[in-house]
Amino acid sequence: MNHSTLQSRFIIVARYLFVLLFVYAAVSKLLDFETFKVQIGEIEFMGAYATGIAWLLIGMQLFTAGLLLLTHTRRLGLYLSFALLCLFSSYTFSVLNFSSYVPCACAGIFPGMGWHFQLYFNIVLALIAFLTLFLEKKRTSRYLRHTT
Repeated sequence: MNHSTLQSRFIIVARYLFVLLFVYAAVSKLLDFETFKVQIGEIEFMGAYATGIAWLLIGMQLFTAGLLLLTHTRRLGLYLSFALLCLFSSYTFSVLNFSSYVPCACAGIFPGMGWHFQLYFNIVLALIAFLTLFLEKKRTSRYLRHTT
């Protein structure tokens, strides 16, 4: 198996990983929307906007998953994946370091996942998204050079 094939497979696996991640996260938030909204509302700097933020996050996760599934929008989906994961990492860091209230970790991807683990998990996923975006751009530019 050559280097280009490995990169292409990595890109595909990463894209579907993000699709599963975002769809799972959005659906789990929808299934327990009131708890999700209340937890956001108890963070000092988000309280007044909890409902809007909750719907925006769910919508962005589902929108990003949809973009990742389509060939012509997958790069945009990767950019949004990276941005969302950076946002989630920043949020988690802020909660851990600047908030007097830390919501329960029961709404995480893995039940009972602590906030520190969530932060590291998000950072690793953000790095995977960045690497995938880099490889996708490299693959696309190589393809364009060979077709012109």
